[in-house]
Amino acid sequence: MENSNLKLGFKLLGKYIFCLVMVFFINISFSMIITAVATENIGYNVSYYDDATDSLVHLYTHYNEDGPDTKYVEYESQGYSLSVQSFRSEPNKITNILFLTVCQIIMIVIVFLFFCNMLFYMGDSDCNKVNFGQIKEDKLKGLKIGLVPFVFQLIPYLLLFLGKLGIIKNGIFLVFRLFNFYLNPIIMAIVGNTTILADISWGRIFALLPLILITPVMSFILYYLGYQRINVLENMVYKKEK
Repeated sequence: MENSNLKLGFKLLGKYIFCLVMVFFINISFSMIITAVATENIGYNVSYYDDATDSLVHLYTHYNEDGPDTKYVEYESQGYSLSVQSFRSEPNKITNILFLTVCQIIMIVIVFLFFCNMLFYMGDSDCNKVNFGQIKEDKLKGLKIGLVPFVFQLIPYLLLFLGKLGIIKNGIFLVFRLFNFYLNPIIMAIVGNTTILADISWGRIFALLPLILITPVMSFILYYLGYQRINVLENMVYKKEK
């Protein structure tokens, strides 16, 4: 890869990392909204502090539908130092699917717009420079630039294999999710709710591979569209106005 393309690739990587930070907080915001709107407090867990082990020990679980909690007073009268942790119901499947779909679309759009802002207009500018003989034509430039964020995503993916073989710790799956967080709803749809690599089959790990190919493919397409002066967003707006 040419040195100039490598620098542009790291610039694109910076935009990608900034997008990951944005979508992380967007995901948290959506989770808080759906928790507040679509769930309710249904009970709590009661634990006590054990001086010997310097930790909380679970005593019992109380559900609101069971009526008044008489155990709490009993344990408290015995001198236990109690701690209460409330828990809420799960949102229904339709609400959860809707939430994940909307959240996923927003996160992909954010990455798309940041990539588009750089690569589409770069392709358009390079087209002018080629026409005036200032640079050589390279229609694969977008792909070459997109390889830098791709490698950033590829490394934790490859580490999944080492984790699956037990060579490194299972926590590597969380690293993979963070490096590809803008696709988190799709990732969780593939692997389920587990965060333990040992519980994820080889088939599901291979199913994650196409996800990390999105950024280089997107980079190639956006640069090529810019080079060909095909502005998809403007064409869509223009057709709607007509």
